[in-house]
Amino acid sequence: MAEIYALPRNQERFEKYLYLLQGPQKEDLVFPIAGFNPMGKELASSKLDDLIAISAEEVVKKTLLQVDHRTPDTFEVAINLVDDVEGSWSEKASTDFRNRFEIGPMVKRNFCVVYVWTSEVISERLLKNRTLEAVHRTIHFLDHGHPKTLEACLRQEIRAYRISETEKAIDPSPFKVLEEFFNTHKRSEDYALKFNFFYGDQASSLLGYKAFGISSVTGLDWAKALAQSQSSNTPYL
Repeated sequence: MAEIYALPRNQERFEKYLYLLQGPQKEDLVFPIAGFNPMGKELASSKLDDLIAISAEEVVKKTLLQVDHRTPDTFEVAINLVDDVEGSWSEKASTDFRNRFEIGPMVKRNFCVVYVWTSEVISERLLKNRTLEAVHRTIHFLDHGHPKTLEACLRQEIRAYRISETEKAIDPSPFKVLEEFFNTHKRSEDYALKFNFFYGDQASSLLGYKAFGISSVTGLDWAKALAQSQSSNTPYL
């Protein structure tokens, strides 16, 4: 990708990206780099340099050695730098939702994709946590299949967050509104409802989805709080 970003932003660059993504026949996804913005500008190139500077692949490799789980299949783990600042096709919330809850096509192809964003400060800690979360989402998918309901989605995220290194413990008590909403709608498979629960009214309104009254404190915040509560008897696990 660094070599691609070194090219002028023209059709040649885009074609080289497609060749890497789909192979010479362009029949399927052969290399999991769909999250990258092939026409990324200076910011994307700079953030990619930041990943190279911390030896990102080596960080991921060492992190994978910590995963105490074996599957009958071999998975390829790939880093994707997603351009949520200048990439017109990478609206952050909807792209993040797909990378959390719609990973079936990647799992089918034995890929596990780790997302980092151009809006973020790149660090080894960030990459390590994202790797652990992505790997354990894949494991959860293998164990339980596609998370269709709101409850299944929350369970997956609690599992993903439980194994990552967190900054500090979070008190789950301020999340009463979310808990009530969850208990009412936990069987729902409605996309707009699930999206709103995990990303809030502002993100939903931006995309034209129905808002259900979820504030800036979202389901993702609650999942992290539940994961960090260290409670072994929580009904959501």
